[in-house]
Amino acid sequence: MKIINVKDIEVKETEGGPLFTGGKVYSQLVLDEEYGAKKIQMVMVNFAPGSRNRFHTHLSGQILYVTEGKGIVATKD
Repeated sequence: MKIINVKDIEVKETEGGPLFTGGKVYSQLVLDEEYGAKKIQMVMVNFAPGSRNRFHTHLSGQILYVTEGKGIVATKD
């Protein structure tokens, strides 16, 4: 068992760039582990009002857990 307190994790601030637009985005790398041949990464991301992701894809699966606000999610299907 691994217990992680998000308050203890460094916050990375981003504005613009290849993934984000419209304002500041704050991210915290909560988990970055390898289990055998599988890598599991969990990142908590908070968007300032008006900021958003640019459309992009992921090589592996992704789980989105929305804690506040609303958004649009698309799939290739």
